Amino acid sequence: MSVATITGKGQVTVPVDIRNRLDLRPGTKLDFYAQPDGSIRAIPRRRTLNDLYGAMPRRKVDVRTTAKDELTRCLIRDDEHIRADR
Repeated sequence: MSVATITGKGQVTVPVDIRNRLDLRPGTKLDFYAQPDGSIRAIPRRRTLNDLYGAMPRRKVDVRTTAKDELTRCLIRDDEHIRADR
């Protein structure tokens, strides 16, 4: 059994053995449920794709240039195959 103390601000530190067992990391959100018998259930929220939206910085890519470069590479590759078959 693990024990935690509630601070004056209402904060609780989850004991390390519980954090390790449930793979809880800094920033993990917990949902708390008061049970009819007086106990409390804390269930970690798992991240969804919606949670990750915007987590990575957007790359500034000129799509036109990227597509043109890819087309050029394909044409060169095709040309090399045609020359190799001669």
